Amino acid sequence: MRKLTAAFTALVLLLSLQAGATPALASNLTISGHVTDKVTGAPLANVCVTLGPPIRCFGQFGSNPGLHTDATGFYLLDLGDLGASSGGTWDMYFLLAGYDTTYSGKFVVSGPTTVNIQMPPTPVAPPPTLCVAARTDTPTQTVYLPNITRNLGGVGGWYTPFIVQNTGV
Repeated sequence: MRKLTAAFTALVLLLSLQAGATPALASNLTISGHVTDKVTGAPLANVCVTLGPPIRCFGQFGSNPGLHTDATGFYLLDLGDLGASSGGTWDMYFLLAGYDTTYSGKFVVSGPTTVNIQMPPTPVAPPPTLCVAARTDTPTQTVYLPNITRNLGGVGGWYTPFIVQNTGV
């Protein structure tokens, strides 16, 4: 009985090792690519990549759906994990703060597909002008402000006969 049990155990062990040696079938329905800055060509990290219109971004590089690019701007989306079939039409959106949301356009996936994207930076508006240029025309009128000038310099103030102010048009 011991020999039979040992032989059975060895057979089960051998079969389990053989089963583990066969490679898993890889899905050939993948979308991958690189995302770069349209102006500088630099890779963009942490870009949110979505299939179809973006609803929300979550997850990190390598997670489906709502994946992000890695430090080199690379992303990989395995449509087999999503239960997709060959010949499907897809579109993608790429989102990153400081850049315009970029649309890939529609494309058909029948095997490994590469979609490289260049994202344009969002234009930055010039800062608002807070100061007005000083007037350079000649004063046309002198205005005396005795009530204000008496308090200049503290409670006692000091005597200033007038302040000249340009009030002309």
